This record gives sequence, structure tokens and C-alpha cells, in this order.
Amino acid sequence: MKKCFFCLLLLAGTSFSAWAQTEPGTWLVGLSGNGAIRKQDFNRNTQLQATPLVGYFVRKNLALGGQVAWDHFQRGSSGFQFTYKSSTMNANALARLYFGEGKLKPYGTLLGGYAWSWRDVPYLLPVNHGGIDGWNAAVGAGGAYFVAPQVALEGQVDYRFLNNGDVKQVAAFRLGFALYLP
Repeated sequence: MKKCFFCLLLLAGTSFSAWAQTEPGTWLVGLSGNGAIRKQDFNRNTQLQATPLVGYFVRKNLALGGQVAWDHFQRGSSGFQFTYKSSTMNANALARLYFGEGKLKPYGTLLGGYAWSWRDVPYLLPVNHGGIDGWNAAVGAGGAYFVAPQVALEGQVDYRFLNNGDVKQVAAFRLGFALYLP
């Protein structure tokens, strides 16, 4: 009987205390990312992305801050003994607007900043062959599911525009977690 009562108390405490912490003065600290490994014939493609962010709620449901994104792509071939590597680093200003109340809070996000990238193509020459630098912007949508009063699991989809002479568009889906600290 004690175990049943304790479980009910824990469930009730979790369900009532896990509301969103998006009030002014709250800090948002998060990390998200994605990755994939795909092997096809002699080729192996590896793609990784890590995205830390920091924000501060200036108004209820509105956080302003910054985000850094690191993308890494590597393609290797065991049949031809070559490896192609490409990495991109983005530094962006961030604005995130949350909607609704409850454990699940959808949000929209805007990003703007600069991207640096570099490539290494050793089968041509064993040197860095430069990359593509330029301004970038992104628009995205996501959701934060609060599993505890100050901890949320997040999923987000971004659509990025990279301007490096030509405009390129890239879509990305990331999963992560965030802390909402008073």
C-alpha cells in the first residue's frame, strides 16, 4: 500500500510541477544534434551534427541568445582508398518564441549569423582545399516536452539558407535536451 501511495504521489508531483519554465529571467541552456552512418557498396558516409545553445528569456515565452552548430560529413571508399571530409561551423544569433501552456510547448525559431567551412580532399593533394564561408539564416519549428520542471526533451526542424555567392538551402532535423534555469 505504501508503494502504491508513493507512486501516486510521485506521478501527481511530476504532472503538476513539470510546466514550462519560460518566464522572464530564466536561462535556456541546451544541446541537440543528429547523425547518420550509411554504407553502400564500397562507400561509407558518416554525418554528425552538434548544436549547443544559450538563451535568456527577456519576456514570457521569448528567449534571445546564441547558437553554435558544427556539421561534419565524411565519405570514404575502401575500394579506391580515398576519404572526403567536410566540416562547417555556424555562429548564430537566436530568437525563440514559445506557444501555449503545459508540458509540451511548441516553438518557432529564427537564426542569423556566419558560417565557416573547410574541406579536405586528400586523394587530390594531401592539403586543405578551402571551403565556403558566408552569411546564413535559418527558420525552424520545434517542441519542448518538459519531463521535469527545468528539463525538456526537444525536437526541431530547421530550414537554413547559406549565402556564399550562391544561395543554398539545407533542411535539418535534430533531437536534444534543454535546461531552463531560474
